[in-house]
Amino acid sequence: MTEVTFFRVISLTVIILSVGLAWFFIKTVSNSHDQDKSQLKKQAKEEAIRYSVVIGVIYMVVVLALGSI
Repeated sequence: MTEVTFFRVISLTVIILSVGLAWFFIKTVSNSHDQDKSQLKKQAKEEAIRYSVVIGVIYMVVVLALGSI
């Protein structure tokens, strides 16, 4: 039972980090010539946190739903 829990925690961490970092780098590179650098990084960081949490919640709902089948 604990192996399954560790797998879920590790996979959730990997998904949250990968989505957050990918979103941050995509937003900073794609908009690097449009805005001030500090404002751009602040906005990209906030969006990355928001979307990684949303994806993490969706992922856990799906994993828990599949685990109860």
